[in-house]
Amino acid sequence: MREVHESKASFVFSPESRTLSAPVHWITLCFVVLPVAWAWCALRHRRSPGGRLLLVWTAALFAATLGQRRFMEALGPVQSILVAGAVAAACRALGASKLAASLPAGVRRAGVASVAAVFLGVAYLPSYADVLGGGSLLDSPPEDHLFHETLCGFRATVLEPGQSPPGAEAREGAMCPWAIGHKVLYLTGLPVVSNNFGTHIGLDSWRDWSRFFMATTEDEAMDLLERRRIRWVLVDDNLDNSAAAMRALDLPVGDYIVKRGEPNGEASIRVTFPYRQALFLLLARLMGAEADIEGARGGEPSHVSALGRFRLVYDTREDWRGYLKIYERVPGARLEVETEPRIRVSAAYTFVTNAGKRREYRTTAEADARGVATMLVPYPSDRASLGFTSRYRVSSASRSAEAFVAEEDIRSNRSVRVSLRSEAATRPATQ
Repeated sequence: MREVHESKASFVFSPESRTLSAPVHWITLCFVVLPVAWAWCALRHRRSPGGRLLLVWTAALFAATLGQRRFMEALGPVQSILVAGAVAAACRALGASKLAASLPAGVRRAGVASVAAVFLGVAYLPSYADVLGGGSLLDSPPEDHLFHETLCGFRATVLEPGQSPPGAEAREGAMCPWAIGHKVLYLTGLPVVSNNFGTHIGLDSWRDWSRFFMATTEDEAMDLLERRRIRWVLVDDNLDNSAAAMRALDLPVGDYIVKRGEPNGEASIRVTFPYRQALFLLLARLMGAEADIEGARGGEPSHVSALGRFRLVYDTREDWRGYLKIYERVPGARLEVETEPRIRVSAAYTFVTNAGKRREYRTTAEADARGVATMLVPYPSDRASLGFTSRYRVSSASRSAEAFVAEEDIRSNRSVRVSLRSEAATRPATQ
């Protein structure tokens, strides 16, 4: 899990932020005095079997904690034993000192207890400062609230009855970045390919979610979803998840995501041409629509083809990190447009999502020698419950028409014929 940068490393091996924030958060400031406590134990108890075991156990866990990226609390129990022993020994030595001996017994005991209390306060209070200051440490991060709102809304409004209850073996599952797998499973009941256990549930699961989101062709992504029996896809514009997928596939992150320092001191992030072809970007930023993305710093624009078998069924009010988009995998209907040979035609579909956002799906194709252009489209014109009621606006350079596509056309991969050879288009019976 360290290889995919699940979280920031502990301070010793973290060049980008050499602070005590991570150890203090996970195992308190006692982490800092642990080497002193270990040295005390080595002097006092190295000859006893229990002392030697404690020394070896502590040294091994301390070294492992320095090198890992998370779950430092494994060091907690042995750290507590050593630090408590060292504090107790220090208090006994203080109580037996000449200065303490000159004081009344009650004052001596109170002084020793005060020293111990101050030490424990300094060590532990920073970890609980947020709690004492208003409970913010117990609050979920903002992204968690957004995910909860989105996933509960999706379950309530989109999932069909019987789709989400646990225990149904025939359920079709969900594809999502590994880091939100537990949330998706818990809040929707849908089985997921990968979750927060990472590689522990199998390398194939870890690699499959990575292969899917880094796929550069829709056919490649569909093959994986069909093999895994996946119907739903969830994604937000989170470059950390993209980077994790790249590392899982041994792809150099710097070839896809470039971070640069700007003259004003701020950092800018640029995605390169290979990443613009990845499904992650197509779903998180373009909503599956065809687009020409402007090149960075005057470079050539990148053309991105539309996805014809993914439709946005649950939207959120914003389009950046933390705001999930949920797609449904469908066979798609084939718009067969009769027009002039070798000319380009387009199909545009506008709809208003559950979040009140106006979205447009657009795709294009070139007519063959017979004058027929075929486009695969995922949105129907008769699914009002999802806001899908529009007709497709099909057009060429000189003519346009409208096309009605039924949900059954989408589900059955049927052909819907549209003619641009006459002034008005009609919808013949589907095939």
